[in-house]
Amino acid sequence: MILKVNWRQSKGEVDIVARKRRRLIICEVKTRHISLEKSHPAIDAIDLKKRERLHFLARQFLRNQAPICRRYGIHTYRVDAVEVYYRTTWLGLKRLVTKRWHQGIQVPLENDAMTHRITTRHY
Repeated sequence: MILKVNWRQSKGEVDIVARKRRRLIICEVKTRHISLEKSHPAIDAIDLKKRERLHFLARQFLRNQAPICRRYGIHTYRVDAVEVYYRTTWLGLKRLVTKRWHQGIQVPLENDAMTHRITTRHY
């Protein structure tokens, strides 16, 4: 279930905020022309700094949107990425060619924050 699209915070933006069961899903969407699929894969645009920012934004969402999280019983999160490739038609329209879903984009070593448990305060 999609909760927010293009959710903005002072530290950045999340393309899609969704939930699956009791888990928050933070999703980064990268779009490229099909000609760049082999030479410049879209997933490569999500570097370590971007991954850290996405994990930070996930924790911010859990804190700042506590009523939504309580309503759906959300206590954990996962950061995903979607690659979308398109081809331009002769009319100049973009036509979807392929997409790839990457689940659980991680931050390595001590910053490994793939799944964080949070405590929700009940008022």
